[in-house]
Amino acid sequence: MSETSTLVDWQPKDQEEVNLKETINQLFNVASEKAIVQVPVVGADNKATEETKPQFILKTRGYYDVKAYVAAGMLFPKVKEDFYKLHPKDQMKRLTEVDTEIYEETATAMVDVQNSCQNFNDQHMAKWLLVANGTIEYCQFAIDLLSGFEQGSFRALLDVLLDPKYSTLESQNAQEFQDAAQAANSIFTELSRNARDKATETNALIQDLEAFLGDTVANKTKIDFLKKQYITGPVTVGHSDVIKKGLDGNDQQPYSQYLQTSLDNLRKEIVDAVNQYNAAFDEWKHYTVVAATAVTYAWIPIYGWIAGGTVMGVYTDRARKAHERYETEKKKALEKKAEEGPLVNLIEDVSRLTSQQTAISTLMQSAIDALKEIRSLFLDQARNYGLAASQMGFANGRVRDSFFMRKTYMVQSVDRAVKNWQQVQDLAREFLESADLHTEGIAPGVTPPAIPGQ
Repeated sequence: MSETSTLVDWQPKDQEEVNLKETINQLFNVASEKAIVQVPVVGADNKATEETKPQFILKTRGYYDVKAYVAAGMLFPKVKEDFYKLHPKDQMKRLTEVDTEIYEETATAMVDVQNSCQNFNDQHMAKWLLVANGTIEYCQFAIDLLSGFEQGSFRALLDVLLDPKYSTLESQNAQEFQDAAQAANSIFTELSRNARDKATETNALIQDLEAFLGDTVANKTKIDFLKKQYITGPVTVGHSDVIKKGLDGNDQQPYSQYLQTSLDNLRKEIVDAVNQYNAAFDEWKHYTVVAATAVTYAWIPIYGWIAGGTVMGVYTDRARKAHERYETEKKKALEKKAEEGPLVNLIEDVSRLTSQQTAISTLMQSAIDALKEIRSLFLDQARNYGLAASQMGFANGRVRDSFFMRKTYMVQSVDRAVKNWQQVQDLAREFLESADLHTEGIAPGVTPPAIPGQ
């Protein structure tokens, strides 16, 4: 929270003084409050306590949520060709046999989310840090001009501008006073210009984020449809309101449930195929060994001694047939196993796609609102420094006669402003230290699925 030490009271005598006091109050006493939010202190049990602490507003309003959303979104396929490689259509028959269009709609949604997130990350995400840096720079600029340049600071100039010997209009023609008035006016002009520039920079990010929010809302419509079809139901015929019937004639299960059931059945088929493959392998191995170790001659009743080659031929033929069966069962097992992976990947990717959309629009709007507070702070500073220069008389090389009685109030206000800007600067730096945390999607360890052949 900004500095709250008690100021010397000032009771304005007329409307001009009322206006001037309000301008000074907005400039020096409460301006920084827009950049600071009080948040609960978390105790050792990870629960919020009644105690609060100040934080930079960008740290509390949506930045990390948007960053996580962007990071997770970039994990999806960049182009449809990548989607097709990750989820081969010929291995999605269990899905496409019940819905011929859902495969392409899933690909479109994932690619659109990836492209939107990738573009925002590449073009705009870093601007958030620029806004924080801009705030830090402005704080330092204000601190320097208000009190940091010794005799050249505004606080030092007050000793001249509010010296009682210059309380008359005639005395204010003195060169010392005019130089001080011009210097004070230049300080206010520079602070106003700098604040306006920072407001413009912040507004650029606001516009970028609002455009990204528009993309996200558009993508959310597609994702909400996928969520209904895959997860929540009821499953409809395309985008109509007609309830879709399954292959069994009943209402179609949401596709994730349907695929999971298919997956369970597939895994049973895989086990059966592997068992058949193992049995065929054992049979082939047995006959191969017998054929290789058969005796040269064997005694057969009636026929007597028969050459061992004939015996070997019998077992070799059995071994060949067993090998053919083994190869057939092996192919079946591998095909079943190959079918499992893409189904698992699709279920997981759809789940990730739909879960990361939860409340993201609200969180983005919160981030936009926080940036608007920063923009408002800079716009107020730009406007009020211009007003103050005029209301105090600096712009005309003058100071109102009644203002000479307000020196203590002014000095205290400047001192308070310096403390407040220092606090904002410290909190903004703290935000920067944590703002670039490495985030892999919606949970640590989430990485993009490998694309075959790459």
